[in-house]
Amino acid sequence: MQAASAAGASGGRKPSDSSGKRKRGNKPKYVYSTQQEVVAHRCERNRDTALRSYYKRKAEEERLKGEIAALREERTALEGLLQCVRAPSIDTGRLGQLLRQGSSPEAVLEMVSAGKLSTS
Repeated sequence: MQAASAAGASGGRKPSDSSGKRKRGNKPKYVYSTQQEVVAHRCERNRDTALRSYYKRKAEEERLKGEIAALREERTALEGLLQCVRAPSIDTGRLGQLLRQGSSPEAVLEMVSAGKLSTS
């Protein structure tokens, strides 16, 4: 009884079965005839990877620089819009309506500077 329950608990295998199992080691990635070829190939792979990483980093940097420039332009437009809102001659109700409709701050600022939102 105990032998049957022990075999059932271990998945039907005896403890000695695990030693007879064929073990597979790590397969070599590349087969070279000399150690110098191994080192040379590893250096080449490393160089390629470093170059890809460099170009990827540069592309990300350029994307971020563009995003920063766009955000600075938007900030300048918003600051100009804020100055216009503080001016007493601007129709703030119409201004708020345009912004709520999704008009860009740059477009609204152009309308303000063209005099299309003045109260007079």
